[in-house]
Amino acid sequence: MKLALDEETSEVDNDVRKVINEMKKKFNKYWKKSYISLSIPVVLDPRFKFMFIKFRFEQSYGADAGKWLKRVRKVLRGLFDEYSSQFDDSNVDSTQDGRLGSDQEADMEEDDPFADWYEHLSKNSRVTTELDRYLNDNPIRQSEGFDILKWWMVHSPVYPNLACIARDMLAMRMSTVPSKSAFSTKERTMSDYHSRLTTETTEALICLKDWSQASGKSSSEHVVNN
Repeated sequence: MKLALDEETSEVDNDVRKVINEMKKKFNKYWKKSYISLSIPVVLDPRFKFMFIKFRFEQSYGADAGKWLKRVRKVLRGLFDEYSSQFDDSNVDSTQDGRLGSDQEADMEEDDPFADWYEHLSKNSRVTTELDRYLNDNPIRQSEGFDILKWWMVHSPVYPNLACIARDMLAMRMSTVPSKSAFSTKERTMSDYHSRLTTETTEALICLKDWSQASGKSSSEHVVNN
């Protein structure tokens, strides 16, 4: 959407450009509040992962993409650490590249001229988590009828903590209705033009609206039943 708005801004006259600029302000306002909650589920989709987020952010923000990506990484890592802390450390693996086996360490002689080098390799061997492994693997190919929750269920033995995160995150239904519109009538009743209404008048307006909606619902049900 951001790319589309940017493109339209450069190709229209001044009047339309003003409208688009207002749209961009509104988009940026809500994007800053929601981009994390929108990005994490995409990362947890094995068809996209973090590579897709990085690709799109770089398209949209260019050199400024880093600060957005850094925030997504931080939240993702914190989320993973929170979930993994509830389990044991079985999700941590050590790569074998450059790491000495226990038998080799036992057989290493004290006067070996390379003993300090082997010790250095052992101490600096890279440790990866299941999150690192998941992100480093290439995304899977798109397929018709792909069931993401089923994919995570099948791969839960490989990514146990991530599977728990995916189960919780991907089961949430997204809504495009602002919470204020869904749960409150205050802002619609107390608009900028009605800010001087007394509490009694405001209460009367809210009650009248509720009664009108209830009356309309009853009338429609009566028509359907007849």
